[in-house]
Amino acid sequence: MYKRQISKLPTSHSKIIINDSIEDAIRLDAWGVHLGQQDLFKYTKKELLQRRIKLGISTHTEEELYNSLEYSPDYLAYGPIFKTNTKFLSYPPCGVEQLRKIVRLSTVPVIAIGGLSFEHTSIIRDTGAFGMASISKISSGNSQFIKDWMRECQLETFV
Repeated sequence: MYKRQISKLPTSHSKIIINDSIEDAIRLDAWGVHLGQQDLFKYTKKELLQRRIKLGISTHTEEELYNSLEYSPDYLAYGPIFKTNTKFLSYPPCGVEQLRKIVRLSTVPVIAIGGLSFEHTSIIRDTGAFGMASISKISSGNSQFIKDWMRECQLETFV
């Protein structure tokens, strides 16, 4: 059912990324899959290294960054940068300076996550992050607000 719905989406530069399941991402012909730390254990290292789609992995600490890089991801999500009510996490916000450090340490693009809003755009951009992701602000914003925010970001990726 979802594959049929995805195939009806208008052509754009957008990419479909499926959360938590390589099998679903392949079945739906998605551009990639995004895995949390807890999802990595569902697959062998060989399966993750031999995937046929793009891979993103959520990270919250420097240790997770280094562990995740062993799977050759195409990008890493890092955070939460600020306090967020979207997800319960056992990790405190890491802040902008830690994001800046992670961006320097990473060998792949880093997407900032967690508690981000329009007001944070320039400081996230200044860290060298490849992009930023927002759940609550996007789901509660109107389409013009989202377009304006994307234009303001001047980042490679905004999801």
